[in-house]
Amino acid sequence: MGNAAAGLATILQQVVDDKFDVTAAGADREKQVGPRQAIDQAMAAKDFAGALKLVDDLIAKNPESARGYAIYRFVALAHIDIPAFEKGARETINQSDGAIEMYQMLCSIPASQKDLSPDVYQFGRSLVDEALLKKDREYLFLAMGAAMDSSLGKNADAVRDGEAAVKTAETDTHCPPDFLKFLRNNLEKYKAAGG
Repeated sequence: MGNAAAGLATILQQVVDDKFDVTAAGADREKQVGPRQAIDQAMAAKDFAGALKLVDDLIAKNPESARGYAIYRFVALAHIDIPAFEKGARETINQSDGAIEMYQMLCSIPASQKDLSPDVYQFGRSLVDEALLKKDREYLFLAMGAAMDSSLGKNADAVRDGEAAVKTAETDTHCPPDFLKFLRNNLEKYKAAGG
């Protein structure tokens, strides 16, 4: 039985035995959810300095939690400290021996954030180009590159990469049908924008 299933079985047995402590469970849940909720609120309010401080404070209290908060940290840095974002991204990639998952996480930031500096999009494009050399998840990286091209106002490049993403996704058995539909919709948006 996995950890989650074992935990659920324990809780269910406590409920059956009328020994489940709702107050303690609520407090435990608040410890887990509360910090993320505060960070999410700061991010939604575009208080990236505040979000970064919350993350850094949490990591200082519990260094093992750094990996769980990495995406928050990188999103905040991409908005307020580009050199630190780029340096941290390079360190993360190097520490992971160039793991494709690290490229995916880091590229997803400039691909999904529409209010960043052109320098961040250009850096993100360089990461996409590196990731494409690995010949893994190509449709995903092409799609992220197209999004960055679009954010840079390079509509013809966005269309080119969007077409390549669709073509690659159509032959990749790992691409979910809903994601292929998403890629096609994005391609139409890039074309409509003047690509």
